[in-house]
Amino acid sequence: MGAIFRRFEKYTDVLTQGSLVLEIGTARQGDDNSTIFLNQLATDNVCKFVTVDVDADHLASSKQAGIETYNMTGEEFCRKSLPFFNPIAMAYLDNFDWDWNPPKAESFIKEQQELYRTKYHMEMNNVASQRAHVLQTMLMIPHLAEHCVIGYDDTFYMPHLGHYTGKGAAAVPLLLGLGFEIVEQEEDPIYGVILKR
Repeated sequence: MGAIFRRFEKYTDVLTQGSLVLEIGTARQGDDNSTIFLNQLATDNVCKFVTVDVDADHLASSKQAGIETYNMTGEEFCRKSLPFFNPIAMAYLDNFDWDWNPPKAESFIKEQQELYRTKYHMEMNNVASQRAHVLQTMLMIPHLAEHCVIGYDDTFYMPHLGHYTGKGAAAVPLLLGLGFEIVEQEEDPIYGVILKR
């Protein structure tokens, strides 16, 4: 659970009236409140906010609060729904949880892995997490505003290896190759990265 999304408020210059603020991976109740924060940021800047999650239970409190929600994978949303929205000015990708210690996974991670396996017929592991995030990023590219920011939770640079790891590890080099620059990156306790174009 990170808090890198809070740094988005430093980059409201990319927001124009009606542009889209997108969250993939809705905050669970008692979690980091990213959904509430990003919805308020969008509202304050006269933008549209939507949140997407494969688990309908994660969406329940957001729906009750009047937030526009989509119950599907991030990839499915990007393929089917993004063409009907204004360009994305901000995106926060925090779905498909990262396992920080696969040989000794914590009990809540094991529970999520079992849920994904039985209910969604998906294997929840770190390669699948990176694959989901880079695919979502690739699908978003045609729908990005000229000036935009994209953030990834649980993504950080490993200086001793010279590369990124975590959820967005495959997506960061892709965006750098498209002219984005890293404007925020944090390790313990935040673990996240934000890129801007």
